[in-house]
Amino acid sequence: MTGRAYGGDDGRAGSTDDDLPFVVDDDGVTMRGAFFARVAARAVPWRGETAVALQAPTSTALLLELLAARAAGAVPVLLSPRWPAAVAREASARVGAGLRVLDADARAGLADVGFTSGTTGAPRAVAHTRQGHDDVARAGNAHLPFGPGQRWLVSLPLVHVGGLGIVARALCGGGALAIPRAGEPIVDAALRLGATHLSLVRAQLVDLLRSPRFDDVVRRLAVVLVGGGPAPAALLDEAVRRGLPVAQTWGMTETHAQVATSLLGEPATCGQPLRGRMVRVDDDGVLGVRGVGLSAGFVDERGLSPLPVDADGFFVTGDRGHLDAQGRVVVTGRAGLRLVSGGEKIEPEAIEGAILSCVDVDDAVVVPVEHPRWGQRPVAFVRARTWAPSVWLDAVRATLPKTWVPDAVWPWPDDVEGGKAARALLRARAAAASPSTT
Repeated sequence: MTGRAYGGDDGRAGSTDDDLPFVVDDDGVTMRGAFFARVAARAVPWRGETAVALQAPTSTALLLELLAARAAGAVPVLLSPRWPAAVAREASARVGAGLRVLDADARAGLADVGFTSGTTGAPRAVAHTRQGHDDVARAGNAHLPFGPGQRWLVSLPLVHVGGLGIVARALCGGGALAIPRAGEPIVDAALRLGATHLSLVRAQLVDLLRSPRFDDVVRRLAVVLVGGGPAPAALLDEAVRRGLPVAQTWGMTETHAQVATSLLGEPATCGQPLRGRMVRVDDDGVLGVRGVGLSAGFVDERGLSPLPVDADGFFVTGDRGHLDAQGRVVVTGRAGLRLVSGGEKIEPEAIEGAILSCVDVDDAVVVPVEHPRWGQRPVAFVRARTWAPSVWLDAVRATLPKTWVPDAVWPWPDDVEGGKAARALLRARAAAASPSTT
């Protein structure tokens, strides 16, 4: 068996045994050789293209298109399926124009262009490299093995770096990708497809723990990664107590996902930086990253702007946190989310954690609203099976300063999905609403 460089002529990396399972979906199990024969055929019409825009929910078809574009030498431009058509067209045209500015050698090292979540501003187009995906996947697999005989459920969108990281780990390690049906619950998909590995955000972990089929799935799982932002300690403690092999991970679009990951069963921190990474905390408590896996930079119509780093080569992430005595990363939130009320700095994610510790709460987001006297005040949107705002506010009072208690608690709007993108939408809803405590 001969290993090939990531994104080579057929898009494979590391393990290229044609008889290993590569995709498990509604059509059954597809071996690597058979799948990459389809990739090669699909790549033919795209040879000579600079970029290929892809906008679709996660599916085997999208995976095929992604790998075929790479194999053709084009750069996949990954657009959120939630974006309106006009927004997607503008983003695609802007990035496509920027990629055409680059010479062929510069484009050859790129694996894809994805977009940041836009948690604290407009989404930015980030150029990922073939080497970056490969380095991070190998470091991740060295820390928590994923290889032949194992299946990773693609439970994060393929158009985001979290989903791309799962693909990279399968390409490098020889494991298979389990592709769920659109909208299929995590537990149902994991059981149906025989998943051994999961990558979850906070809300998905809540769904997993509350599923009536939890006991059926927990015994089959080898690894459950939890990321996408700090998870409440109570939630992670519950996962460990109930036997989930859970690890907390930290990373971002600009770093090809994983920077640090805890040991299994020890998710109180995000663990030590993975091989080849270094993490530093600056004087403002903001985390910086140096080493392998940094992206090539940001793309717009002018071309590629290198990822900004300081004089010591650190990319300043915008995440706040610290390193504990063992050098493990503790992430406390986003610097750009902090609000100031009457001169006091308030951390929305700490308030969210207190609310999420309550029974029957599925999700919570705290955003600022303008206040004529205090400048800003926090309000909360909560998705819960039982509406109990007084209980949630008491939980905040019990653990945080009284000035951090939200002025209002509103039901989560039915037309807003969870995830990082929800924060900007909910902030706009709060600004348009009349503040009143529920």
